[in-house]
Amino acid sequence: MYVRQREGKLTTVELAGLRQYLNQANNEKIKDDEFIIINYITSYPVIEPQETLSSWSILNKSFYNKAQKLAPGKMFYIYNQQQPNAIYSYKRKHIKWFSDKDNYVLKLLFPAEANYGNAAVIRQTVLL
Repeated sequence: MYVRQREGKLTTVELAGLRQYLNQANNEKIKDDEFIIINYITSYPVIEPQETLSSWSILNKSFYNKAQKLAPGKMFYIYNQQQPNAIYSYKRKHIKWFSDKDNYVLKLLFPAEANYGNAAVIRQTVLL
């Protein structure tokens, strides 16, 4: 059994690598003072294609708006390469999904894969 870590620190090199990865994958520049919010769909359980769209709260536009009030920044929706059906079941007009090539985000942020998904909120600046 793995106990999730609720809080942690990325090294300067890890943060720079993550920013570069996300910038390239999404074609959006992340500012130094912005939060990075990651919603990650894991590979388990395998999602089968569905006729209807999921009503999962993180997919709703109102979730995005509330998250922006609490942690203004860039929100990323990433799916594991072994979960290609996620983009069909979870598609929304306001969400741009992209695949986690080589499991980069999974290895960096989520060492133990949870059912359905994980999330991370990363503050890039230190509060004094």
